[in-house]
Amino acid sequence: MSIMKIYYKIWVDLLYLKAKNNSFSSGWELYFQIVMMLLMTFNITTIVMSLRFLGYSVIFPKISALPSGKLGDFLFSAIYLFIPLLIFNYFLFFNKERYKKLINKYTDSKGRLFMGYTVFSLVSFLVELILYGLYQ
Repeated sequence: MSIMKIYYKIWVDLLYLKAKNNSFSSGWELYFQIVMMLLMTFNITTIVMSLRFLGYSVIFPKISALPSGKLGDFLFSAIYLFIPLLIFNYFLFFNKERYKKLINKYTDSKGRLFMGYTVFSLVSFLVELILYGLYQ
């Protein structure tokens, strides 16, 4: 099974899950984008921490125009993670209402895929944080 097929199945599972709760309102696309973007950010961060833990150098180009501190960290994350993921998800799922075609292609997993992805993302991130903190 390809990565893209799994990716689409997770998105469709989230759609079915929300449809069962009759919780579609204006702005549901943005809500879905934020949920998936946060989970994908956890996964990317976990991968980067794992690579650093294993001794690999993962370097993001510095942006000298960013302020230091929490605001700078947030802007850095927005530039390197949030905005690219929002664009990625938009073009793969929402552009030209592609989600309608995907709903017809994939069946309802009753929330199991989305919930499994959520649990996996959060648990792997927390485990990596603990390991990274213990051995740093």
